[in-house]
Amino acid sequence: MKRGLALVLFLMPLVLIACSNQTALSFTNHTECGTATITITDPTSGSNKDYTLEEGKEVTIEIDHGVTYRYNIVYAGRPDSDLTCEDKSGSVMVPSRGQSSNFELISATPTPTAQ
Repeated sequence: MKRGLALVLFLMPLVLIACSNQTALSFTNHTECGTATITITDPTSGSNKDYTLEEGKEVTIEIDHGVTYRYNIVYAGRPDSDLTCEDKSGSVMVPSRGQSSNFELISATPTPTAQ
């Protein structure tokens, strides 16, 4: 009886962890471009969902696995900076349940090339 109870107590957290695995997109804003607005388009429904992401913050968006989503990232900019930030867009698909795709949004200064 005690072994059975110990086994149940040992396995329960593993079952809960397996059930809580979500398929997701994760975005972290490491830019100097101000707030980012991320629009995720679900192709199966055609619906758009907007997420606001402040500098230094992270957002996790639960999605369905095996579906190709479109994303669009637009930056608000900062009034105290002359930095120009380019919008980004693309497609992403997370193939398996319980996996995530992580996007690290960063600022980069282009290096001019001599001509």
